[in-house]
Amino acid sequence: MLILRPLTLPPMAELPSPQRLAALREHYVTLAQSFDVDALGARAAELEQAMGAPGFWDDQENAAKVSAEHARVTRKLHARAVACPGAVEHDGFLR
Repeated sequence: MLILRPLTLPPMAELPSPQRLAALREHYVTLAQSFDVDALGARAAELEQAMGAPGFWDDQENAAKVSAEHARVTRKLHARAVACPGAVEHDGFLR
């Protein structure tokens, strides 16, 4: 299931126009990145490669962070599959 969280923007009326535009651009980039399936697939592959490296699990703190990020990226990819059932799967990732 795709869960969309509300954006937390500062009250726009309190910001001058240039800062409003900058805040909106920043949130747009974040939102666009979360829907960039190619980038998500590439990031998941990078994280999987790191998790398979010798000695990776020796640093438990770093391993937990990387593993958590991998779980988030993978969930986003699966959410995309649910949101776009016609998406084509390639190499284990959606395109």
